[in-house]
Amino acid sequence: MFAMRHSGARAPNKQVREAKPRRGEGNVAWLKRTEMSQGVLLVGGTALTDFRLRVAQSRLRSDLTPSHWSGAALLTATEVVTVALDSIGDPGGFAARNGVTRLPLDRYDDPAEFPNVCVLLFSSTFQPVLDALDDVVAGRAVLDVPALTAAWLSAIWGVSDLDEPLREGRGIPSAALVELSHAIAGIELTPGLESTSSCPDAIWQSARWWTDYYRETAAIAMRAGVRPDSGHAQPSVPAGFFAIRSRLAPPQTSAAEVALK
Repeated sequence: MFAMRHSGARAPNKQVREAKPRRGEGNVAWLKRTEMSQGVLLVGGTALTDFRLRVAQSRLRSDLTPSHWSGAALLTATEVVTVALDSIGDPGGFAARNGVTRLPLDRYDDPAEFPNVCVLLFSSTFQPVLDALDDVVAGRAVLDVPALTAAWLSAIWGVSDLDEPLREGRGIPSAALVELSHAIAGIELTPGLESTSSCPDAIWQSARWWTDYYRETAAIAMRAGVRPDSGHAQPSVPAGFFAIRSRLAPPQTSAAEVALK
């Protein structure tokens, strides 16, 4: 079972806009053109692992089409911080850092490998989100990334049903990392879905359809006097850009785009 709420929005967030890639343009060049050097990075890959992750999220969409996204990360000017199921490396080291992995930005540059890319900013002060990573690394009791990873590897390898982890409230590891980092900084990323079931598509749909929630949250924080030096991020209506080169299904134009709306 998936526990979801509906936003009631009639139109998507206008601050999340499409920026069509230019001919031959890589994702790093595309990101540079958006002038966004930090935030939440979503990618949709074409490898078998990416494909299966995209399909696993289809149950969260009312049209049952695969998600555009297979991974999520925290973006900085020089690197991405994520949980990459294809870059686990030494299992002992992976567990010791609770799965938190730093990769060069150009890891996601090739549009043939990662045709879909999106960058979103949920806060006017992103540094508290990055500062929260230390708590994530040390906080396996709060978020056990290796356990999530084991569950998803089992699904990807066909040992268990593909969407079984999400049905059991086990989020996709990369999205769970991004969500917890924001939660520690004081920002809820997916108000329409249980945080334990976080996935890239939930982050995407929240940014597009929960505009009123974020606007109200930002107003509450402003009235409460949240300051950048308080250790908490200042929430804002999500803003960003996306480029979708691979849909894996015909484009949907219905206002009821997904179950999370």
